[in-house]
Amino acid sequence: MLAGKSFDEVLKARIFVPLGMHDTDFWVPPENAHRLLANGGELDGVRILKAETVKLMHTNQLPDAVEQIHPRVGNPGNTFGIDFAIVDQPDGTTDHTRAQGEFWWYGAGGTWFGVNPVQDLVIIGMIQSQGTAASHKARLSSKMMAYEAIEE
Repeated sequence: MLAGKSFDEVLKARIFVPLGMHDTDFWVPPENAHRLLANGGELDGVRILKAETVKLMHTNQLPDAVEQIHPRVGNPGNTFGIDFAIVDQPDGTTDHTRAQGEFWWYGAGGTWFGVNPVQDLVIIGMIQSQGTAASHKARLSSKMMAYEAIEE
């Protein structure tokens, strides 16, 4: 508690609102999850990117001779589009079988995201761990838990 308010309330009142950061928060409301390319290039009903462009971004761009991205970057059965890794053939171990179609990436500082239009799922993770086995394990386990929570 700070100033009798929770941390997120203090940040909102003292930083986010004064700076006009209306979409900055600790939680992504379900109605805003579509903003992360899950809706094919539209934002609030306005087309920002052509649907063809978004499809191209999460379509395998690797040459035919390269079956998957390097294992130090991605998981077995992952390919690469434009700016994203793509779960093309989930192996059920490093990628949940429901992850097919997910496009994702991770940052060196322990951040990651995944967007799965098939499952209508967005996963965002952030820890303070730079390039360690701990951040890799956290990314894989958080994604696995998110997919395991999906009910048929």
